[in-house]
Amino acid sequence: MLFTHDTEVALAVAMQESTLNPNAVNGPWVGLFQQAPDPASGLYSQYDRTDPAGATKMFLEQLVRRVPGYDSAPRQNFELGEVASSPHSMRSS
Repeated sequence: MLFTHDTEVALAVAMQESTLNPNAVNGPWVGLFQQAPDPASGLYSQYDRTDPAGATKMFLEQLVRRVPGYDSAPRQNFELGEVASSPHSMRSS
């Protein structure tokens, strides 16, 4: 289930990272959210990163996983997005 805040965070990050261009490439960083896959963990490899629906699903999964309570967190959308997108902020599962 998506909430308004999910959409706001995703749009803010995609606008900042790729200017909403799903084909944006910056080295290994690709797509709306400039996602780089991690072969060791499988992060960002479930879908084609240039597919807006797949990239958004992967981004939102990481948002929910890495930022518990993001929907009521007092952080700015871009700050939430940085935590969700950073390969260095992986939590132990």
